[in-house]
Amino acid sequence: MNERFMAATADFSIGDVSRMCDIPAHTIRYWEREFKSYLAPPRTRGYQRRYADHDIKKLIRIKKLLWDDGFTIAGARRLLGGKSIFTLVNNATTGDEPVTLQAAG
Repeated sequence: MNERFMAATADFSIGDVSRMCDIPAHTIRYWEREFKSYLAPPRTRGYQRRYADHDIKKLIRIKKLLWDDGFTIAGARRLLGGKSIFTLVNNATTGDEPVTLQAAG
């Protein structure tokens, strides 16, 4: 992701986000439909999507799960919705902490 864009403003168009994250705009729109409860950027009065930093981080996370880690959309949706079989896989995909897998209760 291009850090120059992130420093300039926290309000990006779908075209800006598409270029920054190297994700086609139509794919971003599709992911918004598929991950409604996780990714829902606000819209202007003219119904244009406006993405903040946290929305961009969510898109990058979805991209990593689907394109890099090989998750299906259903699997990524379960993981991001907290319904995963493993509770700490989330940290494995973000690199937040060392990973210890354990069955969810």
